[in-house]
Amino acid sequence: MTETARKTSPAPRPARPEDADAVTELLTRSYTRLFDDWYDAPTLTAALPVMAKANPKLLESEGWFVVEEDGVLIGCGGWSAEEPETGAVVPGEGHGRHFATHPDHLRRGVGRAIWDASVAQAKAQGVTRMIVYSSLPAESFYTALGFRPLRQRFVNLPGGARFVSVEMEAKI
Repeated sequence: MTETARKTSPAPRPARPEDADAVTELLTRSYTRLFDDWYDAPTLTAALPVMAKANPKLLESEGWFVVEEDGVLIGCGGWSAEEPETGAVVPGEGHGRHFATHPDHLRRGVGRAIWDASVAQAKAQGVTRMIVYSSLPAESFYTALGFRPLRQRFVNLPGGARFVSVEMEAKI
């Protein structure tokens, strides 16, 4: 790998509501390319319109971040105290949320930088355990961050497709 390819990615900044279109574009590019080898076409057709859309609540939170390079978003993700499906809050528990890196910027530390910012913030708020619902291709990313798998999860999608993910946890 060349020194240019190894250069450090810019620091994460808190996301803003006005980032919504750029986040949706980033999620679409990332998930379309990275999920293709892991999920069949009917599953992706049903899942991507939902998964690749910016979440307004996350954009308004202080716990969700983006990374820009030359004015273009190349990474996003963060955490919330609320469980994604139910909104329940368990003291000491946080949830990794909606991470993505542009496929042309993988393995440059973008996701790690966002994770580190998330952990620092979560720890400051008393979080000691993080949970993520990982897509299949992202499981190795989360494992590298110290997560361990707990169980498979299935989301039923329109048309009868089921999206498989892995619930994982890490002590922080």
